[in-house]
Amino acid sequence: MHTAKAFIAALSQRDADTALLLLSDKAILEMPFPLAAGENTYGTKRMWGDPLRDYVKGIMQRNSEIAFNNTVWRRADDGTVILECDGDLVRSRDGKRYQNKYVVLFEVSAGKITLWREYFNPVVAARAFGIPLESLPY
Repeated sequence: MHTAKAFIAALSQRDADTALLLLSDKAILEMPFPLAAGENTYGTKRMWGDPLRDYVKGIMQRNSEIAFNNTVWRRADDGTVILECDGDLVRSRDGKRYQNKYVVLFEVSAGKITLWREYFNPVVAARAFGIPLESLPY
């Protein structure tokens, strides 16, 4: 649980270097509710390698403030770490708040995150980012 908490703390502090150090070289980010049709053939947005590292850096660039409130942490019997929280971010480009509820699953091996699976309300995200609801792939 320590690694996952440190990762979330690094995101909250907008510290991309620390966040990236906590990800395994083979880490995968999955977002099961993609915002655009065709983001992945698996019906989920998946990324790893350089695209994942660029995504983490982009989080810091796109947001001037990042907070995770009302956090509830759990550990499953298999070691999976589960975070439930309210995300509260302020977009850098226009100062608008983006708030969404998250459930995040982390798998950790040898002190590094190997899987980061993030569930959030795609309707809230679409509205916040100006994506027409009819374009959501479900």
